[in-house]
Amino acid sequence: MVMAILSLAWKSGLFFSKKGFVVNARKYLFLVLLLPSFVSFSSNHSSDFLSVFQRHSAIMLMIAPDSGHIVYANEAASAFYGYPVNKLTTLTIQDINMLTPEQVAVERENAERENRRYFIFRHQIASGDIKTVKVYSIPIQLAGKSLLYSVIQDISLQRQLSQELWHYQASLEQAVDLQTAKTKNKTSLINMLLAIGMALMLVTSGILFYLLKRKNLIEEKSHQLSQIVEQSPVAIATTDLSGHIDYVNQKFIRDCGYSKEELIGSQPSLLTDDSLDARVYHQVVASVARGKTWIGELYTKSKNGEKFWERVHLYPIKNVQGSIVNYVAIKENITELKEDEKQLRLASTVFQTATEGVMISDADNIIVAVNDAFTQITGFSQQEVLGKKPSILSSGHHDDAFYQQMQQTLDAKDSWQGEICNRRKDGEIYYEWLSITAIRDERGELEAYVSLLSDITQRKKNADKIYYQANFDALTGLANRNLFLDRFNQMLEQANRNGQKIALFFIDLDGFKGINDNLGHAIGDLLLQQVAERLSQSVRKSDTVTRLGGDEFAIILTENDDLDAVARIASKIQHSIAEPFQLKQHQAILSASIGITIYPEHGNELDELLNKADSAMYRAKQNGRNNYQFYRDSEEIL
Repeated sequence: MVMAILSLAWKSGLFFSKKGFVVNARKYLFLVLLLPSFVSFSSNHSSDFLSVFQRHSAIMLMIAPDSGHIVYANEAASAFYGYPVNKLTTLTIQDINMLTPEQVAVERENAERENRRYFIFRHQIASGDIKTVKVYSIPIQLAGKSLLYSVIQDISLQRQLSQELWHYQASLEQAVDLQTAKTKNKTSLINMLLAIGMALMLVTSGILFYLLKRKNLIEEKSHQLSQIVEQSPVAIATTDLSGHIDYVNQKFIRDCGYSKEELIGSQPSLLTDDSLDARVYHQVVASVARGKTWIGELYTKSKNGEKFWERVHLYPIKNVQGSIVNYVAIKENITELKEDEKQLRLASTVFQTATEGVMISDADNIIVAVNDAFTQITGFSQQEVLGKKPSILSSGHHDDAFYQQMQQTLDAKDSWQGEICNRRKDGEIYYEWLSITAIRDERGELEAYVSLLSDITQRKKNADKIYYQANFDALTGLANRNLFLDRFNQMLEQANRNGQKIALFFIDLDGFKGINDNLGHAIGDLLLQQVAERLSQSVRKSDTVTRLGGDEFAIILTENDDLDAVARIASKIQHSIAEPFQLKQHQAILSASIGITIYPEHGNELDELLNKADSAMYRAKQNGRNNYQFYRDSEEIL
């Protein structure tokens, strides 16, 4: 039976501790609130036990070891799990515990390695939330049945121990005192019956045997209660009426660092930090002296000088006459919780004051939090985006393939960063640098996405302006010599790869100087702008038009292996330039002299091709202007 119970304990996420400590039953009967283990109850005491069990504020279950069926659940368990008691008793512990048998085995190995008396598991409540719990479990005998008595502690929210923990103990102590009194009365009756005669000897012997058995049962029950107290996950100590410590459990000894011998007989002030406000100490003493319970937080000092925070429940223990006979303190180390709260406050401050926008979305990519910088960048308030998807910012500038690639990178690397174009609340398009990180739990399951975004719109505009100034002619908007060279090299690679030719035009405007001198530089600039527009319209978008300076222009034509086609384009340009120009209130007429070179026949470098095209252009001018000429190998390069 023990092996079956142990097996269920491991499988269902419950922990069984073998160690215990024997204490005086009468002195510590107030610890009944912790409930017994390894005990057999008669039918009368089973009802008392179940009554205490049902009312207890701690989360408790009693489970059938063979099937895992929840036989009893108290009201605290009902409140915690969110099921009515009658619903809980239709479930098995496997319905609640979310860990697989393999995960339970891993946790068991961790607990053995760390010498823990409890296990940490994940239990699912009715709402679907998963709670992290500490589980302690002991086998008991109740009304002739073997059950697994389990105490569950919610450490997700660091639930406070029930204030009434020791009141139930006092009730059980009273029951033990009353039973002991009955035993004495019956013993007296036995003596009287023995005096009456030997005829009643057999009856008296039977009664005596029965009473002795009950007495042993009570003593065994007290022994088991003492084991539970010794193995409690919280520190427990009691003092006499003068305030001297007369009992501490093992958890108390481990927390404070003093030995049991050093603690027994000493005052609790031994553990008080000097920084504790004396008024707080007086409040504690005054409260318990009036028979009241005091609950609060104290800063405690261990033997080695280490200081830590504790949540303390301190209250008096009364005897059956209602007189205070002891004081009990139940203490829980909350230093780690305090530190966690501090870190959360710091993280919250950083989150709200960061200059970068922060957006947090859940595993379904629903926005759950944004900071003030997010609102400043996007124009959306927190209330307007919570519960929405990040697509609320979409500008429509990116296609589905862009977002699919982003998601694939996130799935593979748990992070993505890059430039993205989004839309503010007022409709303005802006650019941001976006970094997304996927957050996963200890099991590798996706929990959330954290996105950091910076507005780079102005920086991008500045970069675009610098790029434009470096690569385009300020007057005409045509490519300048730098960009022209870059485009030529690109076309050169393409031509070599595809076995194609490149045609290069060198264009000089006939008659521009006279117009510029007579009508002014403003009219001359306007004329150059219109010429640039006509040249761009005369060629394809894949071709490149540049202003070399003054009234000189150049054009790169790609994929033109047919010289006749090149000649037709040159003729088209001439006719386009020959059309009259309307320059405000003036009209001007120009013509164009064009020199043409072909790659690779006339050279492999841009400068070489330009020089030869320039020579051909001068020959066009010598031939009467307003014509085009192909470069001849025999002519001298100017």
